[in-house]
Amino acid sequence: MRMSLKTGLNEPKTLLFLLTIGNTVAFATWQVLLNNFVVERASFSGEQIGILQSLREVPGFLAFTAVWIMLILRQQFFALVALFTLGFGTAITATYPSASWIYFATVVMSIGFHYLETVQTSLSLQWLPVKDAPYVMGQLLSAKSLCNFLVLGALYPLSKVSKQGGTTKNAIPKESLLALLPTHLFSRRKKANFRRIRRVYVGRKV
Repeated sequence: MRMSLKTGLNEPKTLLFLLTIGNTVAFATWQVLLNNFVVERASFSGEQIGILQSLREVPGFLAFTAVWIMLILRQQFFALVALFTLGFGTAITATYPSASWIYFATVVMSIGFHYLETVQTSLSLQWLPVKDAPYVMGQLLSAKSLCNFLVLGALYPLSKVSKQGGTTKNAIPKESLLALLPTHLFSRRKKANFRRIRRVYVGRKV
């Protein structure tokens, strides 16, 4: 039983699920908290929200640069860096209620998000056998939906507790730190999985 669990945790497929969970938790947290924070604390106008969403999409147009980065970094390590960038950008978004800071944090978050999506898709197509790919990718989408539900379910009671305590302003950044939790767990598991992947894919730069 223990050996079976250990083997499962060391499979490349496990990394894909961890990437999916980390990506979904971070982005869902940012999306929910941002919509409230920019109105309640930063007093954004419709024009500023439009600028914010436009800046969020800029890194999406630059996602093709991941090909050049992967000439230098291994894709597994690149995925870890992108996941940390996504979590970090989400966690710092609500630190200061100023437009310039929120713009900056949004761009940082978006860079991590779009690079992570690119690398995750690349690793999925390389690691998954052709016959198993549709089934596993369906499982990844199911895990993403479940994480969205859990994040929304967790943030709602947290926001209620924060408002009851009168600490909404200070609580929002703390709630945003939820986004860094998957990064921490992923990095701990990553160290063990790197050794396994290097043995399995020795001589291949993936």
